[in-house]
Parts: sequence; C-alpha cells; structure tokens
Amino acid sequence: MLIDDVKKREREKLRIAQLQKQFAETIYFPIIPTVEPILDKMENLDKDDLFLHLVSREDAPDYYDVIKEPMSWTVMREKMQNRTYETVSEFEVPPPPNLTNAMSDL
Repeated sequence: MLIDDVKKREREKLRIAQLQKQFAETIYFPIIPTVEPILDKMENLDKDDLFLHLVSREDAPDYYDVIKEPMSWTVMREKMQNRTYETVSEFEVPPPPNLTNAMSDL
C-alpha cells in the first residue's frame, strides 16, 4: 500500500514538473511552438532529404565559396533545440540552393 502511494505521488510530481518545464519554455522561448511546426512541414516537403544535412566539401569543393552561410534542416533543428533563435525573424527557412545560385549568377 505505502509503495503504491509513493509511486502515485512521484508520478504526480513528475507530471507537475513536466508541466512547469513546458510553461517556463513557453514563457522564455515563445518562438519554439511557432517555428517547430514550420520546420516539421518543411522537412516533410523535402521528400528526398536534399536539405537534411549540409553539403559536404568532398561532394562540392567550391560550394562554400559560393554559399557563404550554408544551412540544413539538421542545423536549423539544432539551433532551435539549443534556443539559438530568439525571434521569428532569426528563424529563416533557406531558399533552395538552386534558386540562390541562379540569383547569384545574375
């Protein structure tokens, strides 16, 4: 009986702690609930995972000469999880590289 009561109490304490954490994150990092669904949708649209990881220097040696700030879904998710983004304007979905490259050639 006592063990069951302790387990029940500890589960409730854990639930309350999780709610407090969620509340604190919403207050101190309000951008996460806004940008996470956007990033999820963008990743889902990228069916071939073309933007999942950064382009490797082996695959495209001069890529980093042309693209000054490379970005990938993985990097964006890491920045989001590390709370790097403080405002929505800091969270930029990168345009497709072919569009960026085409525009830089103009």
